[in-house]
Amino acid sequence: MVPRSLLFTFALAAAGFIQALPAFADAGSAYAVNTADDTLSAADRRFVVEAGAMGHAEVAMGSLAQSRSGNAKIRQFAQRIAAEHARTDQALAQVKRRLFVAAPAAITPREKAVRDRLAGLSGARFDRVYINEQLRDIRDSVRLYQMEVEGGRSVSVRNFAAAALPGLKDQLVLTVSIARSLDIPLFG
Repeated sequence: MVPRSLLFTFALAAAGFIQALPAFADAGSAYAVNTADDTLSAADRRFVVEAGAMGHAEVAMGSLAQSRSGNAKIRQFAQRIAAEHARTDQALAQVKRRLFVAAPAAITPREKAVRDRLAGLSGARFDRVYINEQLRDIRDSVRLYQMEVEGGRSVSVRNFAAAALPGLKDQLVLTVSIARSLDIPLFG
């Protein structure tokens, strides 16, 4: 039988190691926090799930636009949006791992329906619907991220949202600019 003092010492050492693990794993990350000091509320968890789904959908829509659009400006725009969201998704994945959040990166049924609708379009009709969907999606993302920045409880999730928000606002301006330059009427 193992002496109690040895078991107690082992338990204390294990607890200290586990608590320090996230800080060691991400010491160079912009989102590094000590999870013992980071409280994840239900609203923070909902943000992480929604942000992940939105980002995943933007990457999928960008890939679709690169193959379905007949306009080089739209294809270039789609490539940029997909790349930016892929980077944001990677940063969000780090935050999820650090906070032990198991949130799938799946698109919502609504986004799937939009993707399916877009898959049946091409040319100018595709461009018009795609840009308007982008405008709606990016506006929704800006609202979601702004709410997290202003009211999030988790320090690391709030910091992630604050770091990503300026890029989303730039995407919104770019989307409107592209629409205007191509005479695409905006319905959002």
